Amino acid sequence: MIKSYPQDFDQNGTLGIKLPFNAKLAGSKSGIFNMSHTTEDQAVSNYINLLLTKKGERYMQPDFGVGLYYYLFENNTDLYQLTLKNEIQRQSGIWVPYILNTSIEIKDYSGSGINGIQIYINFSVTETGANRIIRIFPGVDNTIDIEVG
Repeated sequence: MIKSYPQDFDQNGTLGIKLPFNAKLAGSKSGIFNMSHTTEDQAVSNYINLLLTKKGERYMQPDFGVGLYYYLFENNTDLYQLTLKNEIQRQSGIWVPYILNTSIEIKDYSGSGINGIQIYINFSVTETGANRIIRIFPGVDNTIDIEVG
């Protein structure tokens, strides 16, 4: 059964703030914040928020978050990959159960003088069934770059 939400068809309404927050950085021309207009867009933003949040960072929810920042610059071993994959699966099962991870792939990354890993997460949003991919890789100045497709 597929649910449809009235908000998905009303482009004047918003469901929440998308990541990145800054509308100009995201290429949006409306307002200060980059707003989501569909449940799928909001689900993807919620998932990215879970992946980037460090444990203990969210008030009253100390176990919320994967904390990918800590993982991106570590040595890429089989045990490390298994630990990271299990943490992503565990956290998303608890906090965003409407996201189904179909595959999580971890590869070595060397770009712009930066060494680390890149993470590919193939997933679908259960309400809409849309298949999406998130690519996460180290950016300059110890930042995290994210591409959603």
